[in-house]
Amino acid sequence: MLAFILQRIGQSAIVMTAVALIAFCIFQFVGDPVQQMIGPDSSSEDVARIRRNLGIDDPVIVQFLRYVGNVVQGNFGV
Repeated sequence: MLAFILQRIGQSAIVMTAVALIAFCIFQFVGDPVQQMIGPDSSSEDVARIRRNLGIDDPVIVQFLRYVGNVVQGNFGV
């Protein structure tokens, strides 16, 4: 019985990781959130500052790990 429960927990962890990866990829490739936030008439310095503040300029793996960490805590973002 214990082996069955551990097997199910392992399977659920794999499924949750796959779902998180799919959701992250969808959010990554939908569009540029910075351009939607500030509009087309903003300067490149403003765009760079907002990207840095939001963490969009970080490597993708860092963004994914931050995303998973926030989701585990119940923080789904702005």
